Amino acid sequence: MLGSIESATYAEVLDFAIDRSENALTENLTRQAAFTAGRSTTRQGDNARFIRERLTADGVPTAGLVITDACGLSPGQRASADTLSGVLRLAVTGADDELRGVVAGLPVAGLSGTLTRRFQAKATQDVVGLPRAKTGTLRAGSSLAGTTVDADGRPLTYVLLVDGFPRTYAGTLRARAALDRIVAALTRCGCR
Repeated sequence: MLGSIESATYAEVLDFAIDRSENALTENLTRQAAFTAGRSTTRQGDNARFIRERLTADGVPTAGLVITDACGLSPGQRASADTLSGVLRLAVTGADDELRGVVAGLPVAGLSGTLTRRFQAKATQDVVGLPRAKTGTLRAGSSLAGTTVDADGRPLTYVLLVDGFPRTYAGTLRARAALDRIVAALTRCGCR
């Protein structure tokens, strides 16, 4: 044998997609998961149907959920804090071992992935390394959903969604900074 190449595992590719918020890769991974589960992957909306089926089967609230793709880029999509919180709850309670690894691989505040350059302001830099989160940023909305540990050592999950800010780069930066400050406050609190 002259040589061989092994691709990254599905879990490694998923970690990369979440860490960097790689939307095309997220679509592809969802299509592969749907195909492996025996679902259709050829029609528009198949990924969205597969996601909704999985959420429903796992008992995640889907009221108000509007999805047409797996990456969230199509216009008009919505996910409630309740839906996102339900997914986090599955992951951190051990109800779904596969999701636990996903949460462990979320970007870390100020250190990795889409959070590398966040939590750097004076008001938030004291929590660098504690919060983990998946970011969501579009022209009209920004979000953080993840985990942290408070001042008493208590693990917390959080889902923060903000919209209605000016559709400018400065507006997006202000929204992100506000989200970071809220997560920093949660991390600093003694919640007992």
